[in-house]
Amino acid sequence: MHDYIRRPDRHASGRENSTDPEPGGVRIEVQAYTGDIFIDMPANIDLVYMQNVLAVIIQGTQHEHGGNFNNGSKCGADFADGKEFDVFISHASEDKEPLVDELVLHLEKIGVRVWYDKRNITWGDSVREKMDEGLRKARYGIVILSPDYIKDGKYWTKAELDAFFQMESATGKKILLPVWHHLSKNEVLAFSPFIASRNALSTSTKTTAEIAIEVVNIIRTDK
Repeated sequence: MHDYIRRPDRHASGRENSTDPEPGGVRIEVQAYTGDIFIDMPANIDLVYMQNVLAVIIQGTQHEHGGNFNNGSKCGADFADGKEFDVFISHASEDKEPLVDELVLHLEKIGVRVWYDKRNITWGDSVREKMDEGLRKARYGIVILSPDYIKDGKYWTKAELDAFFQMESATGKKILLPVWHHLSKNEVLAFSPFIASRNALSTSTKTTAEIAIEVVNIIRTDK
């Protein structure tokens, strides 16, 4: 591992001559000629998340456009196709904390543009108009299927789900990306056999960080 360069604004202290990384900091260095990757990171970092981020970086270096999220894939592309967001998060309000908040955080850390009502609908906005705009401007819809999502009386979740199916029917493209959260196969079947037939990720087998990496993989293969 290479030493960290001490930040010039660091105040004089017992750490002044230390080569330790800044608290919480991660440095990744790729040597152009050898392809070797050097990583300096704190001991308390989420290693599973870091492994998945590195996997995406390695894939990116092999990409024909150089692997830059903002150039080499649809992730972060311009708005020529009218798609300002990579994903729209459809979820029950009860699942915001911590599940959806964590997923959004991981997605944005690796460059995915997310439409999330908690951020994109502000005081005084028309909820319906903002939801329509988000659905229209997102390439994919991540649907967090949970007991609260599928229970009776959930107007907005059912409206969003209907919208995804309508958009898939109109475009012939895969848009809906289901994630099962605290649901069994039988519960999903009882809610919708059609949705149960779709290949889904599950929070019982994948962390939110791992789900975020799967989303990037989908976006990268978007034609």
